[in-house]
Amino acid sequence: MVTKINKIKDFGVFKNFNGTALSEFKTFNLIYGWNYSGKTTLSRVFRCFEKGKLHDDYRAATFELANQTGKFDHTFLSVPNIRVFNSDFIKENLKWDADNIEPILLLGAENIELQKKLEEAEKKLKLSDENLVTSRKEKDDKDKRLKKALTDKARSIGTLLGVRNFDRDNLIRYVEAVQAQHTLSNGGFDKFKARAISTEHKPPISILRFDFSAIEQPKVEVEGILTKQVSSTNQIKKLLDDKALSSWVEQGKKLHEQKVNCEFCGNPLPSDLVDKLNKHFSKEYDALKDSIANKITKLETSKITQPLPAETAFYPDIQSDYQLSGSLLLGEVNNFNNVVDSLILDLKRKQLEPFNKLNLTPVSINTQKAEKALKNFNTVVEKNNKRTSDFDTEKNEAVEKIKSHMAAEFEREESYSTLKAQLITDQSAIDDAVKDIEKQRQGILGIKSQLSETVKGASQINNHLKIFFGKDDVKIEATPDNKFKLIRGDEVAKNLSEGEKTAISFVYFITKLEEQNNKLNDTIVYIDDPVSSLDSTHLFNIYSFIKNTFYQDTKDQNGGRLHVCKCKQLFISTHNFEFYNLIYDWFSDTKKSQTPQSYFTIERTKNANWDESTVKESSSLIQKYRSEYAYLFSIIHRFHKAPSDTDESIYFLPNVLRKFLETYLNFKFLSAFNIEESISKLIANPVDCERARKFMHYYSHSLTTESFMRFPDLAECSEAIRIVLEAVEKNDPIHYKSLTEHAHA
Repeated sequence: MVTKINKIKDFGVFKNFNGTALSEFKTFNLIYGWNYSGKTTLSRVFRCFEKGKLHDDYRAATFELANQTGKFDHTFLSVPNIRVFNSDFIKENLKWDADNIEPILLLGAENIELQKKLEEAEKKLKLSDENLVTSRKEKDDKDKRLKKALTDKARSIGTLLGVRNFDRDNLIRYVEAVQAQHTLSNGGFDKFKARAISTEHKPPISILRFDFSAIEQPKVEVEGILTKQVSSTNQIKKLLDDKALSSWVEQGKKLHEQKVNCEFCGNPLPSDLVDKLNKHFSKEYDALKDSIANKITKLETSKITQPLPAETAFYPDIQSDYQLSGSLLLGEVNNFNNVVDSLILDLKRKQLEPFNKLNLTPVSINTQKAEKALKNFNTVVEKNNKRTSDFDTEKNEAVEKIKSHMAAEFEREESYSTLKAQLITDQSAIDDAVKDIEKQRQGILGIKSQLSETVKGASQINNHLKIFFGKDDVKIEATPDNKFKLIRGDEVAKNLSEGEKTAISFVYFITKLEEQNNKLNDTIVYIDDPVSSLDSTHLFNIYSFIKNTFYQDTKDQNGGRLHVCKCKQLFISTHNFEFYNLIYDWFSDTKKSQTPQSYFTIERTKNANWDESTVKESSSLIQKYRSEYAYLFSIIHRFHKAPSDTDESIYFLPNVLRKFLETYLNFKFLSAFNIEESISKLIANPVDCERARKFMHYYSHSLTTESFMRFPDLAECSEAIRIVLEAVEKNDPIHYKSLTEHAHA
């Protein structure tokens, strides 16, 4: 058992409480205190021992409870077997589903945690499903884009090459086989493209056979002719000096052979004219002239007149080679023919100057260069001819080159390998996500399986609810998703009052007391405020239920009355004076048989710069009057007769005065209004009325933290209480007299 509170430090409103001077706790313990006085905080100290850990909000707190043999403290080296019902228990063990129109709830901290895990798991699963859908869509979009690009490229290749049935799968094989170095230069691509798409099978072209070295001998011969001089016994100087005249005369001489008259003028020819001319134009002269004429004829026939093959005779991709080599060869042919023409011109000069020694016009030809040009051209011809002979083979090779080039181009432009690797990675991630989702689904099934076990205790809870309400007024039924649905009669129970919710919470607390083979008679039970401030309808129900659960009136061996506490020790704290009286009557009844009981109050006081709570032994006034109204009047009247400036008196008086006056105004004037609106009915003097109203409003409103920081002085308290008491005495002297008599009895 817990015998005393030795100390509580830094635990909420218990700043530095020492309870060693108080009397000991007994088997039955009743604690009274107003709201915000510190009742729940005290229950949390006890609940720390139930949990075996410090409260999350007070990690620096220290506290110590005494027992018969030692102590329990914040180190939790030793803890009592204790169960605490308070607002923390309700929060941890009952969760109302605010999203559900029907009153659906979860019972039990473990179940709430499981439900939380279930909701988190389902939320995670939903997110995983959504992410999987997104991943699959993104992967499918990539795949579709890649397939479309492959299809378009394959169609482009097929159209370009005129190849049928070249589809996406064909292109993939090329793309996966090639690398970037398979791409061709612009010129290379054009060349292979022309070859690949060519449909013209060219005929063979004859090899050209030119003898550029054949010019050397004619040069020697012409040079010999040019250096030869005709001898004459009687040269005619005038003809030597006038080449045109000499040529004219030479021609005329032939025309006047055996003639006596001039063919031109008809006059008789001089008799010695022909003889003179023959001596000038000798036989040697004629022989030279004939030799020159013959050589000129031969030279004319030695010219290279065979044309080059037409450009169109070559395949398109070879035509550039044809143009280059043909141009060089034509240059050499022209050069050869120019040399021949030069030799002819020299011979013609010699014809005009047969008697003179002439020099050969400097001309030359690079035979080696010319033959190389011829060879290069013939190489192009042979290449073209080979193309003709190997047309189908080379066309197919060109087609393959173009396919490989365009496949490599696709790889570079579309980053096919990288994208393919991404798709593989994406698919792997999707596969992993599918496995993870399945694992999550199995985990959710496991949680649901655990939750399904929790509904088995529903019948026991319903038994307690029946005892509590005295009928099947409210009961619970398990829902398909392992929660609980509240039923009132045959219908779903809606709009539950705060009292009903508190009652259900308390019934669940009682149900849990004997979980896991816990023995009630070995358990300390602490019940904090089981009656809701907002709903006192079930005041007697909860009182009866507590008494029935924790108390047994039986007989001893001698037939005497025996009062038995079913638990090891019972603590009950409340702010409700009616409930306090019910419990007090019950406990007082046990006193007759010397069953130990104790009574305490919790008060909140002002200390230096903060407010704090303290535990005191209960005043005899509470038991004496059995009425909170009379009790409050006794406090006010005692202060009125003997004002005290102690912190405790000054601190609580505004609230005491307000609560007393609210009760009085309610039964006196049947006032349904708040005190600010009805106080003027009691206090006629408007100045006094406002002073009293302002005092209670300013120093006691809602008991907020802000209000606790405002601390009235002795004069304010005395004056406000005087005004109220004199008003009550004036309006109701008989009632006032009765109150004062009881206050001093």
